[in-house]
Amino acid sequence: MTRSILNTLLPHDPFSTALAVTVATIITAVTANAQDYHNSVTLYGLVPWVDTEVTGSGGNSAESSVTPGDIIDSLEFGFMAAGESRFGKFSFLYDAVYSDLEENGTLGGPFAGAAQVDVKMLIASAALGYVFYEENGRLLQGYGGIRVVDVRTDVGLVGGGPVGAAYDARIDETWVDPMIGL
Repeated sequence: MTRSILNTLLPHDPFSTALAVTVATIITAVTANAQDYHNSVTLYGLVPWVDTEVTGSGGNSAESSVTPGDIIDSLEFGFMAAGESRFGKFSFLYDAVYSDLEENGTLGGPFAGAAQVDVKMLIASAALGYVFYEENGRLLQGYGGIRVVDVRTDVGLVGGGPVGAAYDARIDETWVDPMIGL
């Protein structure tokens, strides 16, 4: 049910969704009354350090450690933007993060082979807010909205040796969480 609602409301390309929200906010800023309207847009970046361990069938496991340099080398595309549009006491807050990472490698051992991993992720948040108090640089604002997380991971393994087995897997998950806060 959630996926069908999202497919109806959002463009199928996560980058297009993030770009559409940013462009709509900028266009609104240009056309709004300058006295009551305030807009801010921030493009930002984050490059994490990731340590993982995966255990497969039969108890086989693999560990990896990915440094910020490794992530930059694997980055096919990334986009991060956050902003707020305020009209009087009402506001629209948003944050969008999209990344497309791809890595190719080799598997060691007697049946050495190749591996390819492709990860696409969108985290998009949108909320409506209301300013309860604002004076002398102090602000108390309540907000409520949603956060959409869409992750797709494709893994391909091709074994070497006389068997040469191949394995492909895809995990495609989308979920929506409510947001509320001050």
